Amino acid sequence: MESLFNFIISIIDLFKFTVVVEPWEGALRTRLGTGKKILKPGFHFIFPFKIDNVTALDVVTTIEDTTVQTVKSLDSIPVSVEAAIRFKILNVELAICEVQDLQETLINASMGAIADCIGEKTFAECTVAGLKESVLTAIRNEVSGWGIKIQKFQIITLCESANYRMMGESSTGIISSNDED
Repeated sequence: MESLFNFIISIIDLFKFTVVVEPWEGALRTRLGTGKKILKPGFHFIFPFKIDNVTALDVVTTIEDTTVQTVKSLDSIPVSVEAAIRFKILNVELAICEVQDLQETLINASMGAIADCIGEKTFAECTVAGLKESVLTAIRNEVSGWGIKIQKFQIITLCESANYRMMGESSTGIISSNDED
């Protein structure tokens, strides 16, 4: 029954002549996969039968949290870090056409920048103030050309980690820094 309902909805969707872009959204209309037009908030007419395809994104300020990650510092001390990134979409076309899954890609790029910055510093140099600016600069460089502005980078958690995972061919599992050989 549910599949029949979905089929009927998809048929009705083929005959859609209008689209509404909400006040907090920006949208990109493509026509037959090539012609592009930015749609501002409001009511818009579109060609039916999937001739026009409209993709909308929230363009208001958004905050994404990274997951906690553990990274080795330059002096091989495991450091756990969690952060938040505040950003806003400035160019809807770039955000849609240049990046697959903008939020997830931003989180992954941020986690990579955090890992790189911690890996270049000793544990003593890994302070919130010491990392904040270098990570923010690295993230901004990484996302240039994506149509977004990184407004703020905030470290939520930064501490020495007692446990960390060793990834590789020869070792698996959790190794405690307190374990003795």
